[in-house]
Amino acid sequence: MTQHSALSTQHSLVGVAVATLAAAAYANALANGLVWDDPIVLERQLLAFRSLGDLFFPPANIPQFSPDYYRPLTVLSYLVDRTVGGTSPFVFHLSVVLWHIATTYLVFRLGLALFAGLPEALSASGFGAALFAVHPIHTESVAWGAGRSDVIAACFAVAAALVYLQSTWSPLRRAAVAAALVFIAMLAKETAAALLLILPLGDLLLERTLTPAARPTGRAERRRQRQVAAPAPSSLLCYAPFVVVVLVYLALRRAALSSVLGGAKPLGADVIVDAVAAVGVYISKLLVPIRQCAYISDLPTSPLGLLGSAALIAGVLAATAYAWRRNQRRVFFLLVWIGMTLAPSLAIVVKIPAAPIAERYLYLPSVGFCLLVGYLAAQVTERARARKLRVVVLIGCGLVLTIATIATVARNAVWRSNLDLWQDTAAKNATDALPMRSLATAYQQLGDAAKATEHFQVALQRRNDQSGLYLIYNNLGSIAMVDKRLDEAEQDYRAALAANPNASECLFNLGLIALTRATDASAAPDAARQHEQALHARQLFEQALTLSPLDPDIHVGLGQTLSTLGDGAGARTHYERALQLGLPAPTAASVRKLLDELK
Repeated sequence: MTQHSALSTQHSLVGVAVATLAAAAYANALANGLVWDDPIVLERQLLAFRSLGDLFFPPANIPQFSPDYYRPLTVLSYLVDRTVGGTSPFVFHLSVVLWHIATTYLVFRLGLALFAGLPEALSASGFGAALFAVHPIHTESVAWGAGRSDVIAACFAVAAALVYLQSTWSPLRRAAVAAALVFIAMLAKETAAALLLILPLGDLLLERTLTPAARPTGRAERRRQRQVAAPAPSSLLCYAPFVVVVLVYLALRRAALSSVLGGAKPLGADVIVDAVAAVGVYISKLLVPIRQCAYISDLPTSPLGLLGSAALIAGVLAATAYAWRRNQRRVFFLLVWIGMTLAPSLAIVVKIPAAPIAERYLYLPSVGFCLLVGYLAAQVTERARARKLRVVVLIGCGLVLTIATIATVARNAVWRSNLDLWQDTAAKNATDALPMRSLATAYQQLGDAAKATEHFQVALQRRNDQSGLYLIYNNLGSIAMVDKRLDEAEQDYRAALAANPNASECLFNLGLIALTRATDASAAPDAARQHEQALHARQLFEQALTLSPLDPDIHVGLGQTLSTLGDGAGARTHYERALQLGLPAPTAASVRKLLDELK
């Protein structure tokens, strides 16, 4: 066996090992159910996507679909999952775990390309990819089905970086393929756009290290090399693919969303303070991912918190400056990767101040972090002259991976169900109402109305915006309605509607109350009163349908109301439309029975 063949075999074995480690760390996530936004995605939003054109140009009025997101590839992955497994949680989670396994392997290959020519290239890449496989900060992205956008985007972004570092290709070919992969990554999540800057910068930052040379021994010689400008690319034409990708993406986004950046909010005077605090939290979670939380609503903006964030940022900047001065271009490049891939997520501090940061935003930046840790660990091991010191370092690396794996497996279980998730989150976030009201909703879905009501009342005492108040009162109304306390339910729904006058769901619920009163045979017969309630129900359902025309439940309610009013043709039209939009099997069977009765 030749030396090259032996090295290739080693690379393959280590690549399989890190991929297997990623699979093992997330095996228990395959038992997770549908939590948080998962049912909304599978059972409501996907109904609106009926063609390839809908992926790139989403229809209007999709239930709870963000107007700022442009993620055709992520939506396509949902559709593939639904085609393969229906609404099965297993397939929904399996696909994300497979994406993570693929990304882990690509991180390993990227490390080999980045550290090529160094004696510790294999160990640095292997440990870096292994850390990426099991880093607990990834659980929100991998163990939660709807968190997949970061994983898919990172997979293609890392593939783009790997292609761009292939020195055997011509500059134009590297740029064209890499730019295409970045474009695909951006169709999964917008933050991948950072690669359009990082990769061209790699020409400047990595040109000397990708062609290893003997390290200069004198300080004067090292200073002279640092002052020599990196050779320019053979032609600016090699950067044309990146420009084309930017223009095409912006044009698509503009056509689909009617804007490039989405809704803008005015910048407050404290935006810099919030950004500093957010960066400090992100750095600390990369370094030591403890007390992980699915919903982070408050930044550490106290004097002590800001001091800690400033210290972490200063440390990173100092490390970056040191790497540049010492001609550690690989280190410098990885630090730039972390910073530039994290930067787009800081816009959330302004756009969504109620939830300014999220752990899943660290998935792509962690590629640079994990490879950097792997490189530093390999350097220490390589330069340790004493065998005992090497053993200590290796044991330390193994201990880090073991602890990280255990933490990841434990954190995966938090995403097992809504009850597990929101019990954990509500205990860690005691200021914002969202975790508590989500916990209340989990109890409500389990049929425990008493606990649900208790937790909704606690949520009312926490910080709520108008949307939060709407959700609480709307759910309290639903609990009262199930118990047939219609007057109390109507009072709660009215309070919900006051918080959100354009809430189609609330109008739908009020319509159901009016329809129930119009068809209640047990009530004292009052034909005029029942007819009045039926007319009121029709008005409410029509208002709801104007706001949410793709909601099949509203069509069913309106069909039942029109049938009560004697409009069989109108009822038939709405029943058929509800079936076209898609209904759960039991509801669809009931609607078909109603259609038969109309005949």
